Amino acid sequence: MKVIKYESVIHEFDPYFNYRVTQFLTKNGIYDFWNWFDDRTWYPLGRVIGGTVYPGLTLTAGTLWWILNSLNVPLSVETVCVFTAPIFSAFASWATYLLTKEVKGAGAGLTAAALLAMVPSYISRSVAGSYDNEAVAIFALFTFYLYIKTLNTGSLFYATLNALAYFYMVCSWGGYTFIINLIPMHVLLCIVTGRYSSRLYIAYAPFVVLGTLLAALVPVVGFNAVMTSEHFASFLVFIIIHVVAFVYYIKGILSPKMFKVAVMLVISVGLAVCCAVMAILIALVASSPTKGWSGRSLSLLDPTYASKYIPIIASVSEHQPPTWPSYFMDINVLAFLVPAGIIACFLPLSDASSFVVLYIVTSVYFSGVMVRLMLVLAPAACIMSGIALSEAFHVFTRSIKFQLPGLLGSSQVDSGDASSSTVVAQNDAGKVEKTEDTAKERPSKKNKKKEKEIVDKPSLKTKIEKRLLVLPLEASIFAILLLVLLGAFYVVHCVWAAAEAYSAPSIVLTSHSPDGGLHVFDDFREAYAWLSHNTEVDDKVASWWDYGYQTTAMANRTVIVDNNTWNNTHIATVGTAMSSPEKAAWEIFNSLDVKYVLVVFGGLWKLMVKVLIE
Repeated sequence: MKVIKYESVIHEFDPYFNYRVTQFLTKNGIYDFWNWFDDRTWYPLGRVIGGTVYPGLTLTAGTLWWILNSLNVPLSVETVCVFTAPIFSAFASWATYLLTKEVKGAGAGLTAAALLAMVPSYISRSVAGSYDNEAVAIFALFTFYLYIKTLNTGSLFYATLNALAYFYMVCSWGGYTFIINLIPMHVLLCIVTGRYSSRLYIAYAPFVVLGTLLAALVPVVGFNAVMTSEHFASFLVFIIIHVVAFVYYIKGILSPKMFKVAVMLVISVGLAVCCAVMAILIALVASSPTKGWSGRSLSLLDPTYASKYIPIIASVSEHQPPTWPSYFMDINVLAFLVPAGIIACFLPLSDASSFVVLYIVTSVYFSGVMVRLMLVLAPAACIMSGIALSEAFHVFTRSIKFQLPGLLGSSQVDSGDASSSTVVAQNDAGKVEKTEDTAKERPSKKNKKKEKEIVDKPSLKTKIEKRLLVLPLEASIFAILLLVLLGAFYVVHCVWAAAEAYSAPSIVLTSHSPDGGLHVFDDFREAYAWLSHNTEVDDKVASWWDYGYQTTAMANRTVIVDNNTWNNTHIATVGTAMSSPEKAAWEIFNSLDVKYVLVVFGGLWKLMVKVLIE
């Protein structure tokens, strides 16, 4: 929709930096990209690009561009960047289908995928032109599917793929710490609730070892994969699961008496090792003023941290806590279906369903801390809502199917069906009783009869449960109509949100006149074009950090600060200059070798030219 209304254009701020980096990658190659020192940002400090960016998005788009051009499809780098997010949103829907299918079947998976394809929260980061890390990072949550697949199958092949998917997530987004903490939480939950199995060990141990080694290969992460508090939970659970695995192993080879002695020894040694590891971790954490946590992580764990210690992070609108209308705007009716999905996951509770319950609980908390993380809530909400809708449709359609043949036939057929079903139930019960009697009379065939009893009893129990869960025909039809109406309302809201709320690029502004006419304000791009054509190549431009990426990418001029916000002192210097009287501001800008100052106020742009005095 955005491309149709405003042309193919990249919008927001961070996507322009990603686009500029992708241009450099496709032009100069990957080796120059890793070693690129950008002297056009954070003047006079500069920035090492290869070691400070998550390269997943850039490498993905660059690879797509290379493949298309190799196939003689001559698309520009900008076009590939614009459409990368919509392409990967389709992949994200596919990954959601696979994950939900592993939890509750294909019906729930299809429903969840359809919901994710339209949910406004994800559309905001997957529309054409939204070339940001989240464009591919949500698809990288494919890691969750591979974890559940490994947990269900116990396959080392899927465990290896899981580590590779985690590596792609680490390359793509700083939110990978959500994965490396959520999976250990689930493993610990399974151990505490007595659900340990060899499949759980295979799903977790290779993931931690291979995933950590691969994560350390990403320059922006490096040794942080083993030195920061965000990763310590995975190592602690790694030790715990090995202790538990060893206990289960010796239980199978020792007598009960020897097992008790061995368990005491293993637990003692395990506690000693855990205490030693905890002491080392505490020592490492204590040596850091932030206790080993990054500022963004601390702002999630303590919602008041950013406002106290990092006000520049707290000042960003997308870092503010959301309001209730934000939930209705971004996930709409899914907010009311999520509780039903949680209940359905407990009927029955499995390893896979307990994981998605933990997933939705943690994502709800994080979305409540920061409105930007509504994006993390969207896939979890779609999974839960897909499970709820699938289970509801299953119950209602089953009720209709059970009663429909009786309505089409005569009353005699009804009574005949009822009596026949009663006879069948009685016969089944008689068979079960006969099996029990026969088993008592012939002890030599005890095992065979027990197997037959186990097969017969569940079938009878299932028939009784299905009959008890039958709802009235009129209520079932009415409920299905309500669900269809609810889905239609959701579709209408999503289409409106995609067309109006999330399809307007921030770099192109519009307004409506009283007569309904549309006015387009292209002042941003005009100002950057003026800078590009009317200033010297080595001129320095000072602006607030919001506009740094756009100035560098579109005007190709050196800026003092940009959206990376890695140096608060530099930003504070620019802020002091802009809030000072002209004489004091002139002295500050002169010390920074600034030639032009870009100021946005009252809907107008001003380029204030500083006249250098000899």
